[in-house]
Amino acid sequence: SVTGVQTCALPIFKYWAEIPESVREIISRIESKSHMLRERISEILILGNLKIKPTDNTKVSSVDIKEIISSVLENVKEEAKRRKITINVDVPHRAVDGNKEQLNILFSNLIMNAIVYSHEEGVVDVYTELHANELHLYVSDHGIGIRDDALPHIFDEYFRTTEGVRFNKRSTGLGLSIVKEIAKNHKFGVRVKSELNRGTTFEIIIPENKNLIGKED
Repeated sequence: SVTGVQTCALPIFKYWAEIPESVREIISRIESKSHMLRERISEILILGNLKIKPTDNTKVSSVDIKEIISSVLENVKEEAKRRKITINVDVPHRAVDGNKEQLNILFSNLIMNAIVYSHEEGVVDVYTELHANELHLYVSDHGIGIRDDALPHIFDEYFRTTEGVRFNKRSTGLGLSIVKEIAKNHKFGVRVKSELNRGTTFEIIIPENKNLIGKED
């Protein structure tokens, strides 16, 4: 019952300091695995919803790309601080058509990946360039990089490189699949350049006019 759960949970926290270290380690491992499972379920649901219902056109609007990036940086700042990562940002105010929630997810995945796969005290650069009528947004790190033979597969569901697994055991392997799906739904282009042990740069290409957003070609 709900009451039973409450009465069982409270003593654990009340007497946490009295629990043997070996038992606390077991509880911490269980909590860590539970957190990973929750993250995996969440990302599976996000990816499934993106495939079933690519975009909700009632939620497509003109959004400021700088505000999106600022919101993402606010959410990842604790992880960046924990790993002593410096994030350099040069993104102007520019209106793009899109689903704000999905764009938050897209750039959250890219920027968090750049932080996680950087070496401690590393640098992440987030910046834009304008080419003709396209806005190119880059997320670049100087971290562990990706092998040439792995690059064609990084957007595959559950794909993880050997180096990535060693560096970050908590990843679900779905983040870049979600990035790819959101980019496809918005008619954005995606490019990636990487060199092992030198870093990775993701490039999101945002056309000026996307009248076919959320529809098939």
